[in-house]
Amino acid sequence: MKFLEYKGYLGSMEIDLDEGFVFGRLVFIKDVVSYRAEQVNGLKAAFEAAVDDYLATCAELGDTPDTPCKGTFNVRLGSALHQRVALAATREDVSLNEWVKQACEQRLGTDSSNEASAKRAPGTTLLKVSFQEEQVFRFGGTEDWRTNNKRHAH
Repeated sequence: MKFLEYKGYLGSMEIDLDEGFVFGRLVFIKDVVSYRAEQVNGLKAAFEAAVDDYLATCAELGDTPDTPCKGTFNVRLGSALHQRVALAATREDVSLNEWVKQACEQRLGTDSSNEASAKRAPGTTLLKVSFQEEQVFRFGGTEDWRTNNKRHAH
């Protein structure tokens, strides 16, 4: 799916074949902002006008406009996968957040920002990580795990 982009906002593009017009809405924000045009070549202008109107209306009302993709979101992994990811991040000496960010970048096949590249040492690349089944053991109130026949205290 392709999106229109203007001033950091993304907009959908849809066709109503029954009524004979094109329309869309701003995506990835909570506020509902839609636009339409009678012909395809007018949709971009309608989208840009909708973004400008949205920003102006927010300013008039003293509201902060919603922004798309703020950079944070919740991920529900389930406890077993959560634990495996936490262990992998700990072994790689990175935060859980950084580990998930790198996994997303790897999956997309891109480094999504220069900021991420700047944090890595020159000549390094994102790691390819594969999961192996983990067994968790409890000894005297501390948690230990066994991986590749080596025991690591956590």
